[in-house]
Amino acid sequence: MEKVVFERKSDKVPEVYCKSRKKPMMLVDCMDSFVDANAIPNRRSACFRCLQGQRTRTAYASS
Repeated sequence: MEKVVFERKSDKVPEVYCKSRKKPMMLVDCMDSFVDANAIPNRRSACFRCLQGQRTRTAYASS
């Protein structure tokens, strides 16, 4: 299982690297996209059933 690492900078929002979209995303955007894609099953979204998005959301919720 891969560990989720949050990039913390004092004046910036934490970012994660999205493997599906192949680009860095703000943590908030990642979680929003993941929740939106899975609340109403949007199979066309890169975030649908994304394991990285699920781990990111879980790690953020437990911190």
